[in-house]
Amino acid sequence: MWPTRNESLHYLKTVAALGHLRYLPTVWSNCLAGWLLSGGGNPGLFIAVFLGVNLTYLGGAILNDACDASHDAIYNRNRPIPSGGIELQTVLILSLICFIAGALFLIPFGKVTAILTVLLIGIIVLNNLVHKIFLFSPVLLGLCRLMVYLIAGAASAGGLYGLTVWSGIAMMCYAAGAGLLERINKGNGTLSYPWIYPLLCAPVLLALLVNSGGFFLAALAGTLLFCGWNLWALRPLLEGQVQSWNSIGQNLLAGVVLADALAVAGGGWGGLIYFTVCFIATLAARRILQFL
Repeated sequence: MWPTRNESLHYLKTVAALGHLRYLPTVWSNCLAGWLLSGGGNPGLFIAVFLGVNLTYLGGAILNDACDASHDAIYNRNRPIPSGGIELQTVLILSLICFIAGALFLIPFGKVTAILTVLLIGIIVLNNLVHKIFLFSPVLLGLCRLMVYLIAGAASAGGLYGLTVWSGIAMMCYAAGAGLLERINKGNGTLSYPWIYPLLCAPVLLALLVNSGGFFLAALAGTLLFCGWNLWALRPLLEGQVQSWNSIGQNLLAGVVLADALAVAGGGWGGLIYFTVCFIATLAARRILQFL
């Protein structure tokens, strides 16, 4: 018997909540940036890397609900597990399946990729275990972004390049900074740790440093777009609305895609179009999933 409309909507809401799907386009973006920066290669191989990285992300996102089940049972009963939408054991099994499937896609690319994949999964698991008690856990999420860059780069035709590594580090700084701003300041009513703000500038500094000639113009154009979005994201602070950290954090995280575009500023129109689509998809996914 086919599920009813309400049942289908319930399943969709459960999947969207478990997988944190609104942030998935930023993973697509990181994956392509790392791939392009190291020379790209066979599109079929990129699809394998793409699937591996995305499955690993989903494994971590699903595991997050399992690790937070006891906390959510008290403070967030709308989450899938405490609301009865899915059982804890099922969530753990789904997470394990995603991790294994993701690793099976990535490990065949070689020893370096295999080591990086194991490190990525280890960091994801560690973050899920400690993020409720470790104030600076967004640094671990930034490390995950770096690992995605390195995995995609190591699996590409050219292997790991220095620029891929440095771009991954710049992405790590930006993602960690965005997460730290929300995590540390949320609910305080004051601005804490102002040293975090320079972390958001890391992609710009690297792009302007490594690009010259026509590439510099592309990097400059990307910088204007990147800075414009981030200033817009931080606008509540300029208006004195220091309680809007949740919205600020989400908007800054969407800026991950623009940071990726900045990293490959000299990559041509194809990459820029892809990153633009990812950016729009990130904003659309966040808006659509609000209504589920």
